[in-house]
Amino acid sequence: MSGSEKTTIGMNPDESKSDFNIDRKCCLMVFDGETKGTMYKLLKGDTLIGRDPECDIVISFPNVSRKHLKIIVDEKLNVAAEDLGSLNGTEVNGIKLNGDIPLENGDIVKVGSVTLKYLLEGEPEYYFYEMHRELNYKDDLTGFFNRRYFNLMINSEIGKSKISSNEFSLILFDVDYFKGVNDTCGHIVGDYVLKEIAGIITKNCNPDNSIFRFGGDEFAVIIPKANTEKAYKIAEGYRFIVETHPFIFNTYRIPVTISLGVAGYEKGMASATDLLRRADEALYNSKREGRNCSSIYSPEYSKDFPPEVRDGVVDTVRLRKLKSF
Repeated sequence: MSGSEKTTIGMNPDESKSDFNIDRKCCLMVFDGETKGTMYKLLKGDTLIGRDPECDIVISFPNVSRKHLKIIVDEKLNVAAEDLGSLNGTEVNGIKLNGDIPLENGDIVKVGSVTLKYLLEGEPEYYFYEMHRELNYKDDLTGFFNRRYFNLMINSEIGKSKISSNEFSLILFDVDYFKGVNDTCGHIVGDYVLKEIAGIITKNCNPDNSIFRFGGDEFAVIIPKANTEKAYKIAEGYRFIVETHPFIFNTYRIPVTISLGVAGYEKGMASATDLLRRADEALYNSKREGRNCSSIYSPEYSKDFPPEVRDGVVDTVRLRKLKSF
């Protein structure tokens, strides 16, 4: 499989692989932990699972070998699991796997400390967990992932970056003068604007990039394997398609623009909070520059950033709302 088809435990499972060109699909579903219910659809051929960033499904845990397990799917949807000589082994239904073994619906596959369940589409359990995922990780209005899933994914991406040394970037953006849209036109129009933005960005978004709604008009985008220059070009692309899109509600055209901030993950960052703060400082700068623009984080921004925010006393998003940015 190509690099664009890789996924990570805690990363975006739906965008990682296309569907089968056959009638019935199958998947591996995370069966425990914070990401319980996350489903990884399997393609025909071999799917490599392990800690190595080159695997198709990356599990960033120390007790998982770099290349731990291979899932094999043939043309008739016969599925088998094969341990790849992993240090800690693989268990299927509590039995240590030697060589390969066919998988049947409902089989439990343990890879290190991560428990996966093999499911076939059409079985009640498949749809139950699909519904669970939608309820827990998706925003109802926009269809984007929610803040809860962002927290899982950003930490997984940081873990992956530490192993592979690959860069990745974060974009934060919000809608300019969105409070005015709600106050003047009503929340129905505000919801229309957010749904329309979600639709046009999804249509023009690389499937490797995961988009999240934090709440209100605030959004985040994780850009894997991208430095800040590349992420800035992506941010400007989003800004352009929103600025030039006709937002028309009941024959009335609504002017809509967005402001964006870009920051890149650097080794040595203490946590995802540091990356978020940098992206937020860049977004704050875009607001100061007149909105409808993108900014890449610079340490200079921190000097002008309100000290109560810089020191972590006040949340940046709440402060922007108080200052009517």
